[in-house]
Amino acid sequence: MNRWVRVVVVLGLGAVAILVGVVFRHSFTPTVLWWGTDQDIRAAAVATAQADLASNAPRLAVAGTIAANPVGIDWGSRELLADLPTFQLPSGCTHPLADESITYAHAYNEVIAGALACRHGQHPNTPLHLTAASRRR
Repeated sequence: MNRWVRVVVVLGLGAVAILVGVVFRHSFTPTVLWWGTDQDIRAAAVATAQADLASNAPRLAVAGTIAANPVGIDWGSRELLADLPTFQLPSGCTHPLADESITYAHAYNEVIAGALACRHGQHPNTPLHLTAASRRR
């Protein structure tokens, strides 16, 4: 094979890999969504949230049917949590895992919001008032 053809093929495959990485970088589908009960899904979400908190990498889970959003977060806290990175769960009114994703996101986000509220001396059920330093990723 010609040397230039190999170069073009390698560059093309690299471009495809980058494109796939950009498109799917925020997408996440826990396997428990496919087979788990609501209780299993909540338990998996809580475990993932606790692991993310332990590694000092809290995020917000985004899910929904008509409009995906970070479910389980008090409206007063959303603006203050806006700097947290997010990950997208399967969403959309026609997606077969949308309801399970909402269950997962709700449980995950409640743990994250509650832990951050406690870290900042607030009751977990009150809106968060985070400082700029606490929003660092």
